[in-house]
Amino acid sequence: MDRRRTLLMHAWLQLVLWVAIALVANHLSSSLFFRADVTRDQRYTLSEVSRQTVASLDKPLVVRVFYSKDLGPPYNNHRQDLLDKLEELAAVSSGRIQIEVADPDTDKDDAEEARRYGIRPIPYRFKQGSRFEAREIYMGVSLLYGERALPVDLLTATETFEYQLVKGLRALTRPPEERKVVGYSTGHGEIDLMGFPEESPVGQLVIDVATTHQLKAVELGGEDDPLADIDVLLVNGPEIPLSPRAQYQIDQFLMAGKPVAFFMRGIRPDFRSMRVQVVRHDLYALLGHYGLQLNRDVILDRDHNEQFEVPIMREGRMRRVQVDYPLIPVTTDLNKAHPVTAGIDAAVLPFVSSITVPEELPRGVTADVLIRSMPESAKLEGLIYVSPEVFDNKAPGEEPGAWPAVVALSGRFGSFYAEKPIPAPQGRSPDDPTWDPDPASKIVDSAPTRLLLAGSADMLANNPTLVANAIDWLAEDTDLLQIRTELAQDATFEAPDGSTLQLTRAGLIGGPLVVLYGVGLVVFVVGRRRR
Repeated sequence: MDRRRTLLMHAWLQLVLWVAIALVANHLSSSLFFRADVTRDQRYTLSEVSRQTVASLDKPLVVRVFYSKDLGPPYNNHRQDLLDKLEELAAVSSGRIQIEVADPDTDKDDAEEARRYGIRPIPYRFKQGSRFEAREIYMGVSLLYGERALPVDLLTATETFEYQLVKGLRALTRPPEERKVVGYSTGHGEIDLMGFPEESPVGQLVIDVATTHQLKAVELGGEDDPLADIDVLLVNGPEIPLSPRAQYQIDQFLMAGKPVAFFMRGIRPDFRSMRVQVVRHDLYALLGHYGLQLNRDVILDRDHNEQFEVPIMREGRMRRVQVDYPLIPVTTDLNKAHPVTAGIDAAVLPFVSSITVPEELPRGVTADVLIRSMPESAKLEGLIYVSPEVFDNKAPGEEPGAWPAVVALSGRFGSFYAEKPIPAPQGRSPDDPTWDPDPASKIVDSAPTRLLLAGSADMLANNPTLVANAIDWLAEDTDLLQIRTELAQDATFEAPDGSTLQLTRAGLIGGPLVVLYGVGLVVFVVGRRRR
């Protein structure tokens, strides 16, 4: 056999071997799941909390995936990212997690099953160039664990997939007695969380919170302590003044090291008279003592706002018309480094008042501004009318700027009632001889705790995910918070300028060509030597 035939046979043999290696590698890659996280901060590696949660499963868990295919940007890779995250969880589950992928887009039985498990179809519209698409899509999973089933719906942000899935797993595996009790005040015109249908945003918020916590209504102002068994307190938009006794009970709850969230309402629009109604809750002094000034103003934004149906006189008749309404600002200025707002792109702030954070806070207290209005917004005191045409022109006294709308405080607080007598319960006179409280029962300095103040009560219905995050943060569910603080944030890429940009382009385009040319040159030289 001559030398040329031998070389040709070796070349064909090498080609066959390379093809066989490629086929085997492709088969192994399709049957084995492996992912290497080479990011500097290991942002795509499962947290230890996730591993522990999965390891605590004592029976099989079935994950039914109801996630629509072929979505446009920014959701085009979300389905695969979700499946990858589930594969990561399954890989550390010792075989206890089984993943089943349904097709609710084309299979009516799967779509009906998704609804039955609580995965809601949501409207989807996509337009790119001449392509336009409008349909209902599904973006959720159902966790089936023994006889229990739990929906994890609205999986719309890849950076929160791990958090939402693990939160659902913990809800399925945690005993009810270990759940913290979230109380919400009643009796002063507050928003009743239980008074909304399940399909409403507030109803879905209640369902979300109830997966990991217990919800309980509490009435403040009486003689007994209604907050004794409460772990987190929500004060949701009171519209009548809270008595000194009710405020004292809130103060002592905070002094005991327990967290409070205030979702406040400074004004309420009356669209029958088209005038503003000022809300009195009498909490300004209490909040100011803790370090935050809730201003008696309203933030408006003519450029960034939600549409709202407002009654307008047209052709002699009152008609309800959708308008861009400046009193419902939308902002994207959210604190991405805080667990409450990380992973959330925008917030809707209806009828919101601004918050002033003083330069010097009470000793031992730190503040984080979570949400600001957009720089094009303005705040205005003394607003009288709410008709849309009122905002066509700038009003005297408008102050433009990005104003704080949601602020979080952490630390040790001093009691508002440190130098005041303990207030008598509602309906009893302070001079009542039977009212003789023990001054030693008053706590004047708090344990470390947290306080959140939002200048809008109506944001509850417009930002349910944000509110649920706030409750988790207040409850200090440290395991879930650990995942939240590890949420991946896309690194900012700054394009090089000038000559650096040209060199970068040359390297990206010419580099592979140089490598290919070098390999070809080596093969050519080796071939010539063999001849």
